[in-house]
Amino acid sequence: MISLLSHECFHILFRPVLAKAYFFFVVTGCFLTSVTAFADSWIRVKPVIMMGEEYTDNLFLSKKSKEDDLITVISPGVIAEAGNRKGSVRFSYNLGYSHYQLHSEYDAWRHDSQLIGNINLSRHTRMEFRNSFLLTEEPAESIEDRREAEDEVPEPEIYEAEAETVRRSRYRYYTNSSQIRMVHQFGKADSLRFAYACDLLKNEDRTVQNETRHHPSAGLTYWMIPQRLGLDADIKYLRNDISDAKEDPGYLEETLTSSAYMTWWALPPRLRFKPGLTYIKGVSNEENADNEDNWYESITPLLQIMYRFSRHWNIEAEGYITKAITYNSENLTDLSDDFETWRGSLTLTHQFGRRLEAFFSYMHSATDYMGDDEKNDDYEDYILYEPSAGFRYILAEGLPFSLSMGYLVRDKKLTGKESAITLNGELGSWKFCRYGSAKFSASSGYNEDYFGPDNLGFGFYYRADASVEYVFSQYVTGRLYGRYLRNRYLDNEETGGETRNDKNRELGAGLVFQPQKWWFLSADYIYRNVSSTDEQDSYKENRILLKIGVSPARGIRIW
Repeated sequence: MISLLSHECFHILFRPVLAKAYFFFVVTGCFLTSVTAFADSWIRVKPVIMMGEEYTDNLFLSKKSKEDDLITVISPGVIAEAGNRKGSVRFSYNLGYSHYQLHSEYDAWRHDSQLIGNINLSRHTRMEFRNSFLLTEEPAESIEDRREAEDEVPEPEIYEAEAETVRRSRYRYYTNSSQIRMVHQFGKADSLRFAYACDLLKNEDRTVQNETRHHPSAGLTYWMIPQRLGLDADIKYLRNDISDAKEDPGYLEETLTSSAYMTWWALPPRLRFKPGLTYIKGVSNEENADNEDNWYESITPLLQIMYRFSRHWNIEAEGYITKAITYNSENLTDLSDDFETWRGSLTLTHQFGRRLEAFFSYMHSATDYMGDDEKNDDYEDYILYEPSAGFRYILAEGLPFSLSMGYLVRDKKLTGKESAITLNGELGSWKFCRYGSAKFSASSGYNEDYFGPDNLGFGFYYRADASVEYVFSQYVTGRLYGRYLRNRYLDNEETGGETRNDKNRELGAGLVFQPQKWWFLSADYIYRNVSSTDEQDSYKENRILLKIGVSPARGIRIW
């Protein structure tokens, strides 16, 4: 039986979101009010309705006890767009209801809305804004897919909240992500920028932590001598509030990051120097834990040099040193957590022609902990070195293809060496034939996370994404994609220094049948395999989705 949200549930779920989203609706209202002031203004509305059937063989994402179910989702919605020569705005809203055939206790309403727009406040000032809200009982992996599909406006360079990796219940939760970015151009290459992001995650499931993140930032680019001497400066603040869950204590973390870089073309375009400095200060406080207050700071001076010694050859060198110190609640430092890292790299590039260039790179770094290695149970001194080689090739105008391979070695002072092969590459939307296109990206390397409550330590990471689309006929389009994620943390404090190994493998295939522009029918199959050192976070799932959608080919223009 379908029942609407109670008044109490509405306040619990929506009041925090309305407070954060109010500003964005005010901005949009002001914009829509000004739309009618211009002859070229337009407003278009398009109703949509979708109905789908979803089958899953692992409803609760469990490794041991797998339960299947068939879920019916009916989702009417609307897309409204408005614009003029000053900018544009797009608002979409979908109201859905999910019915579980075998587990009707999880029947629920779903809400999904997005607000995306940009306004030219003046000839040299532009504002971009975005607000995304989702209330659902679906596992959180769908959030990542949803964000990747939001390509109407380029993502501002500000923080986005991470999605949960594994959610084992079908209790509802909501996320709200608000972003606003303003850029003022006061010179040919000079700009002043401001940004703010707020991300919320609220759960009905008391075993899952709630999260609130605020991230304001500001930046400046200014060329004192055009094309010769320039300055880039940024300052960012992050406040991350994790509330208690039944199994895990919450914590509060605040981080302030400031950086400044100079660019000096001593002999343009042959010789360039780029010195810089980054300073980070953070405070974290884990609740329900004794003496866990701590704050940390690090300072990193950096220097980059680029020299083009012939038409086809150039060399780039980079070096920096990071000094980090941590303190507990009594302002006492623990030498076992304090460290210095020296890093240098050298890259040699050769241009074979207009389309092809090859490069060879070598990176070397050394991390030295202030404490005695033999008495430090968590960390020990180590040296990193990585030779790599690769190429970049322009397949077509605006379509570069890059690929590189390296060998990364970490030589620990007491316990020996650890190594990994690294692979990095990228291919944009490549139309390999009249009817087919492909995308590819791969990245790998290492992470060093020694700050904050998580403190994951040193680890290797790997990521690969590939997709192929093919138009079989005028009405049928197919898609095949794969994704691989892996994180290996080799000296994680939470596991007592043991290796933590997380893998996520995903394969998918789909067909879309669209005989008319106003309706379509799609079928998708998804296989996901998540494995982790923590067996509770491991599972396998097969999912089949059938969906039909109806919408006018063009929106209804009301202005």
